[in-house]
Amino acid sequence: MTHSLLIETMKKTDFYSHRPAEVEFIETHISYVFIAGDFVYKVKKPVKFDFLDFTTPGKRRFYCEEELRLNKRLASDTYLDVIAISLDARGNITLNKGVEVVDYAVRMKKLPADRMLKTLLFQGLADEKDMDNLAKVIAAFHQEAQTGGHIDEMGNIGNIRHNIEENFAETLNYINVTIPEYQYKFINNYMGEFLAENKTLFEKRITDHKIRECHGDLHLDHICIANEIIIFDCIEFNERFRCGDIVEDVAFLTMDIDFNGYSRYAGAFIKSYIRYSGDTDLPVLLNFYRCYYAYVRGKVTSFRLGQEELQENERKQITKTATQYFDLAYTYAARLGKPVLILTAGLMGSGKSCQARKLAARLGAEIIRTDILRKELFDMKPTERR
Repeated sequence: MTHSLLIETMKKTDFYSHRPAEVEFIETHISYVFIAGDFVYKVKKPVKFDFLDFTTPGKRRFYCEEELRLNKRLASDTYLDVIAISLDARGNITLNKGVEVVDYAVRMKKLPADRMLKTLLFQGLADEKDMDNLAKVIAAFHQEAQTGGHIDEMGNIGNIRHNIEENFAETLNYINVTIPEYQYKFINNYMGEFLAENKTLFEKRITDHKIRECHGDLHLDHICIANEIIIFDCIEFNERFRCGDIVEDVAFLTMDIDFNGYSRYAGAFIKSYIRYSGDTDLPVLLNFYRCYYAYVRGKVTSFRLGQEELQENERKQITKTATQYFDLAYTYAARLGKPVLILTAGLMGSGKSCQARKLAARLGAEIIRTDILRKELFDMKPTERR
């Protein structure tokens, strides 16, 4: 059986016992996804990369079972089971009723696309209460996640340094393509210096049991807020990408919120998470890891430029997106670690507010407008005049 035949068979509505009206097919770099009515079937591609190996049916079965196990932690009712893909006596491909097993699929319930957190933020339907509820769920998840033993090893400074050096080695060819050379050097220096200056803190994170089996891919497209909060599609294929400091999940998510233009909600989430988790060291590490994950997204997006048969408009959009991720990583790296007060002064209409907003966005700073502050001191509305 070839995977091309498997794809064509699973695209057909009569392949499924519940007879969906249509089947939507989505291909990613590691999976085939079939959305068949109220159910989703995910088949792993027979591929091998530096970070995963799905080359045999046995390995694909193992990682299907891992995907089910790991995702049931935060989406227990969504992930249903692992189904065998088989050949019947006539050689036809079937689900769970053949005589020869040839592959496996993870079966899950279809989630409502209009309730994904990215969509809710875009439509103005998410608020700080949603961020608070989400923070509560994730803090509780981290508290219960596995820790100790080999998981703790993922948090040692040698492994962290290896991951960082790997990023910079893999992006050398993209200097002045998707990342300016000055940003590459600045971020590289920042991350190296941060590691050296905070060695004791990284060691403390291990003894404080902050290294856990986390989600590993926690971004807006993997969060559904419907009757309950459902967080899905964690990393099952590589333990190194999944196990680490709990701040990494927080950093990945808030980086993605920042990238999509909703920084206010990122701040609300962080405050709530610290309150629920009691993790007072988290703010010290947050920008470091947000820088790391923004850089990773820039790197992975840059890799797409190597795809064959890209249209010129697609190439431009990929380049633009990768550059935006690297610029965000640079923004996190450039943020000041110590309290600083920057004053702007000038004539009315000279651009003070405009420059202040640009500085605040780059440095992650709060803007205090003295004219507004004075009115607040006298219980006046911002537009009120006396």
